[in-house]
Amino acid sequence: MMMKRYKLLKRWFVYKLFKCFQFMVCFLPLRVAVWCGGQFGWLVYYLLFRERKITLDNLEKSFPDKGWKEIKRIGKGVFINQGKNFCELLFFSKFTKSDIMNLVEAEGLEYFDQALKEGKQVIYFTGHLGNWELMAAYISSRGYPLNVIARRVYDERFNKILLDLRGAKGTKTILRDESPKKILKALRQKEIIGMLIDQDTSRVQSVFVDFFGRPAYTPIGAAMFACRENVVVIPGFIVRKGKKHCIKIGQPVELIKKEEKEKEIIENTQKLTKIIESWVRLYPQQWVWMHKRWKRKPGFNN
Repeated sequence: MMMKRYKLLKRWFVYKLFKCFQFMVCFLPLRVAVWCGGQFGWLVYYLLFRERKITLDNLEKSFPDKGWKEIKRIGKGVFINQGKNFCELLFFSKFTKSDIMNLVEAEGLEYFDQALKEGKQVIYFTGHLGNWELMAAYISSRGYPLNVIARRVYDERFNKILLDLRGAKGTKTILRDESPKKILKALRQKEIIGMLIDQDTSRVQSVFVDFFGRPAYTPIGAAMFACRENVVVIPGFIVRKGKKHCIKIGQPVELIKKEEKEKEIIENTQKLTKIIESWVRLYPQQWVWMHKRWKRKPGFNN
């Protein structure tokens, strides 16, 4: 009973702290807020020992050719970038369509246009690289019917905040614990389904595939829905370049076809994961290395 009350009190305190921070940040000009977010991320890098250790350990194992000084430089950059992402997310309620168009540059939107014109069902996959929430806001602001698959946040108040921030820019959210029929319905209505498939996520169908030379438990959702007829799988990533964000949408992935569906799903999940890895290698400071990506090992008990 005491433990439950403590958790409730802790969540209340975190929520109030968040609302105060949001209130202060939204009074600042965007550039100042983003700079403050970077400084906040820099501070968090030194304060959160556990997350810093996970980040540096993951980086060291993924880039064995890099020296310790370079690993620490990248690790610090990871936290700085996430701090900037956080402050930009808080600004969503203030952003106009014009603000987002000025902040983001994109190429490859013609792949969406072509697929939708041909009546295709579109799976758009990406990773936790750059400001992925801003990428969704940009695509929705351009008029594309985007649904993102996301996990439900443990505190319903934060869950509502996230859904409202996305919704303010026209992005719909389908929570992972909701019926898969919602995804199928959106696909049938020729709406785009956005999936992030680069984390070890509990209660999500996953398989082990290679990621940075180690087996990583990876969601199979994108590859599984891609097995359906009339579905195209399009990759896209956003990266921060100075004061701008650049989105690169690639041409549809040529999927592997197998008679045995299980093998087909595994091999396609591997193929999509390798595309994500190639982008993370280019911009390692902009990926979420503090996530326990290699937590589970082959042979673990589901």
